[in-house]
Amino acid sequence: MSRSFHIRQQIPANSTVADVIAAQGINAYFGKAAGITVYWNCDTAATMTAGLSTDDGVTGVGLVPNGSTVAIASTAGKIKTDEDFVGQFPIDAGSKLLLGVTNPSAAPLDFNALVVVA
Repeated sequence: MSRSFHIRQQIPANSTVADVIAAQGINAYFGKAAGITVYWNCDTAATMTAGLSTDDGVTGVGLVPNGSTVAIASTAGKIKTDEDFVGQFPIDAGSKLLLGVTNPSAAPLDFNALVVVA
Protein backbone atom coordinates (compact mmCIF):
# COMPACT_ATOMS: atom_id res chain seq x y z
CA MET A 1 0.00 0.00 0.00
CA SER A 2 1.32 3.44 -0.83
CA ARG A 3 0.98 6.68 1.09
CA SER A 4 1.11 10.20 -0.20
CA PHE A 5 1.17 13.77 0.97
CA HIS A 6 0.16 16.96 -0.81
CA ILE A 7 1.84 20.29 -0.24
CA ARG A 8 0.39 23.69 -1.04
CA GLN A 9 2.63 26.43 0.29
CA GLN A 10 2.75 30.15 -0.40
CA ILE A 11 6.37 31.17 -0.95
CA PRO A 12 7.00 34.80 0.08
CA ALA A 13 8.39 37.29 -2.44
CA ASN A 14 12.13 37.20 -3.01
CA SER A 15 12.73 34.33 -0.63
CA THR A 16 13.53 30.65 -0.17
CA VAL A 17 11.67 28.22 2.04
CA ALA A 18 14.38 25.68 2.90
CA ASP A 19 11.92 22.83 3.56
CA VAL A 20 8.29 23.24 2.48
CA ILE A 21 7.53 19.73 3.77
CA ALA A 22 8.42 20.69 7.35
CA ALA A 23 6.71 24.09 6.86
CA GLN A 24 3.48 22.16 6.25
CA GLY A 25 3.94 20.26 9.53
CA ILE A 26 4.77 16.98 7.77
CA ASN A 27 7.52 14.79 9.19
CA ALA A 28 9.05 13.18 6.10
CA TYR A 29 11.39 10.87 8.00
CA PHE A 30 11.77 7.41 6.47
CA GLY A 31 12.32 4.68 9.05
CA LYS A 32 12.50 2.13 6.24
CA ALA A 33 13.91 2.40 2.74
CA ALA A 34 11.24 3.35 0.21
CA GLY A 35 10.69 4.65 -3.27
CA ILE A 36 8.96 7.95 -3.94
CA THR A 37 7.39 9.60 -6.96
CA VAL A 38 7.38 13.40 -6.96
CA TYR A 39 5.20 15.89 -8.83
CA TRP A 40 5.30 19.69 -8.50
CA ASN A 41 4.13 22.96 -10.06
CA CYS A 42 3.41 26.61 -9.29
CA ASP A 43 0.17 28.50 -9.85
CA THR A 44 1.46 31.46 -11.85
CA ALA A 45 3.87 32.22 -14.64
CA ALA A 46 7.10 32.89 -12.81
CA THR A 47 10.65 31.65 -12.48
CA MET A 48 10.14 29.60 -9.31
CA THR A 49 12.81 26.95 -8.67
CA ALA A 50 13.15 24.01 -6.30
CA GLY A 51 15.48 21.26 -5.15
CA LEU A 52 14.90 17.90 -3.49
CA SER A 53 17.30 16.01 -1.24
CA THR A 54 17.57 13.59 1.66
CA ASP A 55 19.68 13.78 4.78
CA ASP A 56 20.43 11.01 7.29
CA GLY A 57 22.22 13.30 9.73
CA VAL A 58 25.64 12.43 8.32
CA THR A 59 25.28 12.52 4.54
CA GLY A 60 23.06 14.57 2.28
CA VAL A 61 21.96 13.14 -1.06
CA GLY A 62 20.77 15.43 -3.86
CA LEU A 63 17.82 14.02 -5.79
CA VAL A 64 16.79 17.08 -7.83
CA PRO A 65 19.40 19.87 -8.02
CA ASN A 66 18.61 23.19 -6.34
CA GLY A 67 17.59 25.72 -8.97
CA SER A 68 15.53 23.24 -11.00
CA THR A 69 12.60 24.84 -12.81
CA VAL A 70 9.11 24.48 -11.37
CA ALA A 71 6.54 24.18 -14.17
CA ILE A 72 3.40 26.28 -14.32
CA ALA A 73 0.20 24.46 -13.34
CA SER A 74 -2.36 23.99 -16.09
CA THR A 75 -5.01 24.21 -13.34
CA ALA A 76 -4.10 26.38 -10.35
CA GLY A 77 -3.77 24.45 -7.11
CA LYS A 78 -3.99 21.04 -8.77
CA ILE A 79 -1.31 18.43 -9.40
CA LYS A 80 -1.79 16.45 -12.60
CA THR A 81 0.28 13.28 -12.67
CA ASP A 82 0.49 13.35 -16.47
CA GLU A 83 1.86 16.94 -16.52
CA ASP A 84 3.77 17.64 -13.30
CA PHE A 85 6.02 14.57 -13.00
CA VAL A 86 9.48 15.34 -11.58
CA GLY A 87 10.90 11.86 -11.00
CA GLN A 88 11.06 8.62 -9.06
CA PHE A 89 13.73 8.26 -6.38
CA PRO A 90 14.96 5.74 -3.80
CA ILE A 91 15.05 6.94 -0.19
CA ASP A 92 17.42 5.28 2.27
CA ALA A 93 16.21 4.10 5.68
CA GLY A 94 16.86 6.69 8.38
CA SER A 95 16.67 9.66 6.00
CA LYS A 96 14.59 12.80 6.01
CA LEU A 97 13.18 14.20 2.76
CA LEU A 98 13.84 17.94 2.21
CA LEU A 99 12.19 20.12 -0.45
CA GLY A 100 13.49 23.67 -0.83
CA VAL A 101 11.66 26.23 -2.99
CA THR A 102 12.81 29.67 -4.17
CA ASN A 103 10.59 32.50 -5.36
CA PRO A 104 12.68 35.25 -6.97
CA SER A 105 9.66 37.36 -7.95
CA ALA A 106 8.36 40.51 -6.27
CA ALA A 107 5.09 38.85 -5.22
CA PRO A 108 4.23 35.76 -3.16
CA LEU A 109 3.59 32.62 -5.25
CA ASP A 110 1.83 29.32 -4.53
CA PHE A 111 3.81 26.10 -4.84
CA ASN A 112 2.14 22.68 -5.12
CA ALA A 113 3.67 19.24 -4.73
CA LEU A 114 2.57 15.64 -4.39
CA VAL A 115 4.87 12.97 -2.97
CA VAL A 116 3.75 9.35 -3.35
CA VAL A 117 5.58 6.80 -1.18
CA ALA A 118 5.62 3.21 -2.37
